[in-house]
Parts: sequence; C-alpha cells; structure tokens
Amino acid sequence: MLADMATELDAARMLTYRAAAAKATQPRCTTEAAMAKLYASEAAHRAADHAMQIFAAAGYARGSTVERLVRDVRATEIYQGTSAVQRMVIAPVKSLRPSRSHARLALLRQPLEDWGQARHGSG
Repeated sequence: MLADMATELDAARMLTYRAAAAKATQPRCTTEAAMAKLYASEAAHRAADHAMQIFAAAGYARGSTVERLVRDVRATEIYQGTSAVQRMVIAPVKSLRPSRSHARLALLRQPLEDWGQARHGSG
C-alpha cells in the first residue's frame, strides 16, 4: 500500500507540473489542468483510504489525523469540481486530437530509436 501511495503521489505531481508547464507555454491548458485535478483528487482519496486501513480503528477516532484527511479529501473532490465534471472536460478534447497525440509519441520515439541505434551500432 505504501508503494502504491508513493507512486500515485509522484504521478499526481508530474501531471501538476505538466499542467503548469502548459499554462506557461500555451493560451489554454484546460485539459491538462482537468487531468491533474482528476488524478490528484482521486489519488488523494485512495491514499486516505489506505491510511485508514493501515491505522485501523485508530484512524476512525474523532480528531485523529487520518479522520481529518479522509474528511478533507472528500471536501477537496467537491470544491475542485467533481470527478465526473473533470472527465467531461477531458474526454471530448482528447478524442478529437488523435494526430496531436501521435505527433507527441513520434517526438518521444525518435530519441529512443537514435539511442538504440547508437547503442547497438546500427545505422
């Protein structure tokens, strides 16, 4: 559980950095922001649930840190916009731009191919 929590925290952080970079370089970053909000809020919810499982009965005690986190995570999901709303923002935009995604994959693939050729001496 701890490894999953750490991995999801890092993934949420990377999506947030990606949204911030998009904000700095393009006029609109609605999709990137929605993806970061969706993933981070749901990862926080899962982490709070895991913490509740780890601490068992002590996590349910009124006033405990875990009890407060579970309550706060739920509030965060609501005021950031529900997950369903974030999904509605993300889905249409991503489904309409397959060529952009393919272009990004090509940009990622080329350095890997160059590295493979240099490493194996082909080319």
